[in-house]
Amino acid sequence: MSESIVSFVPQVLEYENPAEVAAKLYRYLSTHNVIGTELKNHPNAPFKRYAPGPNYREILSCGDEFNQVEGTNTNHIDIFSERTVFHGYGNGLDEVLCPKCHQNLIGTNWAETMDRWAKGGSGQFKCENCGNIAPISAYRFSSQSQFRWAFSNVGISFYNWPPTFTKDFLTRIAGILESPVIIVHAHL
Repeated sequence: MSESIVSFVPQVLEYENPAEVAAKLYRYLSTHNVIGTELKNHPNAPFKRYAPGPNYREILSCGDEFNQVEGTNTNHIDIFSERTVFHGYGNGLDEVLCPKCHQNLIGTNWAETMDRWAKGGSGQFKCENCGNIAPISAYRFSSQSQFRWAFSNVGISFYNWPPTFTKDFLTRIAGILESPVIIVHAHL
């Protein structure tokens, strides 16, 4: 069975207290009954997993429905509070654009910075073209398709939901995260 994933990732690479920010996301979603009960996670998972709540349609622009299977992880929401690389799962990456000079750095050592950051190190990346040093989250990672990459220690992913989220929902999520949000689509 294939899965589609839509993730909302702040442009903030490192929140000082990611668990607190993730708790704000949880409070908003649970107060509005968008998420339901917590589902069983893998014990080492960097997220908490939730079933859709009774008001899940309120965040979708056309009230789409999906086939929910009670007590399973078919349609669920993961809220992340640890360093995570959100990506398109092998669906291509064509650009790594410097935020200053906009040079495409796809053939450079950006992957080393990503790996170092994911393992707890610095996420600072130096552009080989202009010398600009910025967090890896400031670079634009994208492909010719809808698939993008993003990096943060906070994020929220919707598994097997219609990709028709309302503008109001996106604005509220950006407000909670106090950051513009990158939307990452993935397909497994």
